[in-house]
Amino acid sequence: MFGGLTFGGGPIANYMSHAVVSMVERLRHEGRTGFLFANGGFATDNHCIILSSEPIAAARFPQDFDYQAEAEAKRGPVPELVEDYTGPATIESYTVFYGRDGAPKAGVVVARTPEDKRTLAHVDIGDAAMLAFLTDGKTEPVGTSGAVVALGEDRFGWRAN
Repeated sequence: MFGGLTFGGGPIANYMSHAVVSMVERLRHEGRTGFLFANGGFATDNHCIILSSEPIAAARFPQDFDYQAEAEAKRGPVPELVEDYTGPATIESYTVFYGRDGAPKAGVVVARTPEDKRTLAHVDIGDAAMLAFLTDGKTEPVGTSGAVVALGEDRFGWRAN
């Protein structure tokens, strides 16, 4: 999966062009089939493509490629978002933002509360240990416990246990 506008550096939906070009280059040199997935909006629109260096026998055209309704039916209900939550939580997902120098600038944790509601927490650049935890690959952060703490001015931060 490839990030979004600010991660790919392209306007509108162009960011996926970078992924398509990279996949085509890889298939030309070392592969037969590749799969790309992208989401848009607020992770509400999903798109995918299978690329191959050889014909795919099962591919028939024309086809209806709109699987959005099927994806939404399988996803289930979206958890309630609690904007001002503080307390224990479990990391559901996260993003680390990088500066032009390649160093982490900050991060965002998407977490689930004990009541299975969703909340967000900021990871500050000053929290080098947490940024390392999210990026060093030694431990998978998703599913780990921590806490959302108030930072003031309607800001909430993440603290690992």
